[in-house]
Formats: sequence, C-alpha cells, structure tokens
Amino acid sequence: MGEKIRFGIVGCGGIARWHASAVQKIEKAKLAAVADSSAEQSEKWGKMYNVPWFADLGDMLGADIVDAVCICTPSGFHAQLAKQALLADKHVVVEKPMAITPDSMAQLLRAEEKSRAKICVISQLRFSPDIIEAKKYIDEGAIGKIVLADLSMKYYREPSYYKDSGWRGTIAMDGGALMNQGIHGVDLLRFLCGDIREIYARSATLVHNIEAEDTLSAAFLLESGGMGVMTVATSAYPGHKMRLEICGTEGSMVLEEGRLILAETKSGVKIKRDGGGKCGASNPFDIDFDLHLRQIDSFVEVLSSGGPFEPGAKEAAKTLAVIFAVHDSRKSGSSTAVKQFLYE
Repeated sequence: MGEKIRFGIVGCGGIARWHASAVQKIEKAKLAAVADSSAEQSEKWGKMYNVPWFADLGDMLGADIVDAVCICTPSGFHAQLAKQALLADKHVVVEKPMAITPDSMAQLLRAEEKSRAKICVISQLRFSPDIIEAKKYIDEGAIGKIVLADLSMKYYREPSYYKDSGWRGTIAMDGGALMNQGIHGVDLLRFLCGDIREIYARSATLVHNIEAEDTLSAAFLLESGGMGVMTVATSAYPGHKMRLEICGTEGSMVLEEGRLILAETKSGVKIKRDGGGKCGASNPFDIDFDLHLRQIDSFVEVLSSGGPFEPGAKEAAKTLAVIFAVHDSRKSGSSTAVKQFLYE
C-alpha cells in the first residue's frame, strides 16, 4: 500500500459528500476514484473531484487504483458491495446498516473472515467526545448499575423524502425507520448500556405511504439486568432530537444526539450543558461531517499501523441482531431473544 491510502466512493449520492470531505481532510488518505450505477452521476463526481469514474464497483476494483472503498449506496446494496470489495482484498467503509437481513449479514462477516482486508461500519456517534466522556463515567461506575434506559428517536421525514426515492421506505432496500434512522440510537444504547437480552416490540405505518414501518416502540431487558424502552419514528412532526436517558443506582445522565447534556451522580459529577449542534431529526443531511471524519481518520490510522479496528463488523452485527429481534417480535406478537440473531 502506498504512502496515502487510496479511497474509492461507490454511490455518489447525499451521504457520499460526507465521505469525500472526510477523506480529503485526512493526511494519510486521498480520494482516488468514484463509481455510481448512473453513468451521468459518476461522470459528474469524477469531474468534480478530478478522479477516474466508473459505472460499477467491479470496474473500479479491476482498475486496481484503490486500497479502500466507501460504500454510500442505498442500504439494500451495502452487504453485497462490501462483500465484493472484501473478497478483492480492499478495505471497506460502509454506511449503516452494513446489511438488512440476517443472511446477508452472515455472508458479509464470512467474507471478512476470508479477506486480508478490514471493514469499518459507520457508527459515528461513538466518536463524539461527549459520548466518550459518558462511556468513561459508566465504565468507571460513576452511575452504578444501570437500572433504566430510555431511547427516544422521534424524527420526522417529509412525504417527499420517500416519494422522490425509489428505495426509501421499502423493506428490501431501506428496512424501515428502525433500520435506517433508529440504528444509530440502538448502537449508542448498546455502546453505553451493554447488550440487550430480550425485546418486545410493536410497529405500524401511521403517516407515510410506505411499505416499512414509520413508527415503532419496544420494551427490552439488558443483559446486565436493567430494563428500558425505545421509541423510533419518522412520523413525529416536526422532528425531535434523539434523546437517551440512562439511570443507575448511583446517578443518571441524559444525552441528545452526540452531546452529554445532563449528568448527576452521588460521587459529585454534575453536568448541565446546552444540547446545541446540528441534528438530522427533520433533515437527514442537516448533520456535521466532523464525526464521520473522526471515525474514518481512526480507520485510516489502523490501516497504516496494522492494528485491530473497533467498532468492527462483528460489533455492528450485535446492533443488527437487536433490530432483527425487534422485527421478529413485532411479527410474532411475543418477546424475542436477541441471541438467536448473533453471528457465531
């Protein structure tokens, strides 16, 4: 691998801008190619960034001009494209979710095991300084044993968000409000509170004319013994910031999006901050690319040094297992154990 890690972007849509901006700001990386199923869009991006452009990932891989691939396509293509890149021994940065079915998730993880390459699944909230601070307090026992966790993601999407897209809101390509929007909250919940053991969920499509759910609520049990609830929606006008409240035997904390806004413990920790910052509650692109930059930069450092990367694909698979359990519960009408969807 050369001095700079050469990145290709596959899927020249909205979120790809964050990846391109991040790669361009990282000293040890450079943007080397773009690809999109739309030849017109691919050419537009190639000329905009002055790099070669391709009609599909296979052509890009065949040209042997990239070391790593950022996958920014509709969700339903993530697993197959990531698998294709890994089997060509190209490193992968893939937007969430890395897969939307248990089978495609397992195929991707098996491909990673066969490959000499590494995979980075975007979970940018884990790289927020405030989230890292909150994790430190929890790990050090500042709030004691977690007894309650309440995740609220009452987002809103305009009808045009779904109507103007051929894939958003579909089960096969989008997966629904939990898989598309809520996955960030579920991942943050797991990161801070530990794994979920069992979940009981209900969902409905109440506002939008789409195939998948736009409103969902669930009750769950943590492996540690605590319990909690989650609410995820794209139906809650005008859209509200993601909020995670965590209560323990020694204290509590409240987070909004990537910010720790309240904390108070018996040991003397006392925090009160403004939530502030950009938020995708109403507009999915009204977010700062800084956390994407932090995560991709961390991945580049690992690729340069040869060490392990976290959170990797197997950690992302544990978050997906929770989502698969939610879907199973809402279909069966009973609670579902998460462990049956964990990759072994």
